[in-house]
Amino acid sequence: MIKLYHTRIQDQPMAVDCLPYLKESERRRLEAASPLTAKRRWALLYMIQNLCQETGLPLSILSCLWHSADGKPYLGPYYMSVSYSGAFAFCAFSKENIGIDAERMDPRNAERLIPVFNEFYGMGVQDTGSFYKEWTKLESLIKYDGAESISSMIHSAKRLDAIHTSYLTLEDGYMIAVSTENDKRILPVHIA
Repeated sequence: MIKLYHTRIQDQPMAVDCLPYLKESERRRLEAASPLTAKRRWALLYMIQNLCQETGLPLSILSCLWHSADGKPYLGPYYMSVSYSGAFAFCAFSKENIGIDAERMDPRNAERLIPVFNEFYGMGVQDTGSFYKEWTKLESLIKYDGAESISSMIHSAKRLDAIHTSYLTLEDGYMIAVSTENDKRILPVHIA
């Protein structure tokens, strides 16, 4: 089972209890971040803090928070994937490689992007739901793969057709794609 945490970015307090456990490089990233990026990172720390409380992991695991050269985050032995969309932050943790993407479904945006998407990717997407399903799948596969972009993923020698993608639609109009090696049950956890 994969727990997929999500929370409103603006609603979360600063998870100051986490600061002593962050490596100096992670603290510098937080201090140097723009106001929006800082709020997103605080929301991420708040979700990690909740994960620790729910699972009994010590907050000291934050000293094992690191990013690969391509920016893919890891929390010690855990794979982790993060997505930000609209007012929400999303984060999933797994013992297996994982990639997630979340997008707020906007019919006006989809109407404008569907023709470009279909032409570029050779798809036959017709409606808003299908567009966001395909888009979040591509983005979650990029995060799973650690690729820098859709183009680099498409042109890599890696085979991703065996990767399983599951979908969730939240009542707030968010489409979420979760790509993993095996089909897993996904438990969404809203943190108020």
